[in-house]
Amino acid sequence: HKNHLHFPDDVEISVEARSLICAFLTDRLNRLGRNGMTEVKAHSFFQNEQWTFENIHECIAPVIPELCGDDDTSNFNSNRIDIRKDNEHFPEPRAFAGNHIPFIGFTYSGDNALLCRKRRHSQARKQSVDGESDLMVSRMVELSDQDSDLDHKFRITLHEKDRQIDSLQNDKAYLEKHLNSLRQNLIKVRTTLDQETENRQA
Repeated sequence: HKNHLHFPDDVEISVEARSLICAFLTDRLNRLGRNGMTEVKAHSFFQNEQWTFENIHECIAPVIPELCGDDDTSNFNSNRIDIRKDNEHFPEPRAFAGNHIPFIGFTYSGDNALLCRKRRHSQARKQSVDGESDLMVSRMVELSDQDSDLDHKFRITLHEKDRQIDSLQNDKAYLEKHLNSLRQNLIKVRTTLDQETENRQA
């Protein structure tokens, strides 16, 4: 404000008001209020005998306009109102056409657009979550199928091993039986040879 803020000479403004404005429009290191609202309230501009910050809500306003209704604008400058009205140019509504029929009852506003964007974002997020869930379910099904295949292969292998063990045990029993038979035959042959030897010696 030191280089660009100028107060016009034809406008009455108190020294306190000038000080308050300059205190706000300055570097942030020196700005009024940098130490809290208490610093702002203590400024000389707010020092008066009519009110304080503690009782300001209980004070009567210095000017209370009399109104005839909610749309009463008699307290405003009529020239400004006329200028505002002159500058207002509303486009003429287009004629109703047949292609408007599907849109009867619908309105558009920025809020609706925001809601639509939020709804689309929510739907996209839901679709993303659903896609991730479907992917996880698919992966779980795939792992379950793999587990079932491994279990089936393990059972088949175990069954084959059991069959091999049974076959080996049967072969062992047959060989043991055959060995016992050979031993008995060998004993008989030895007995016969011993008898023949004794007979020859006699």
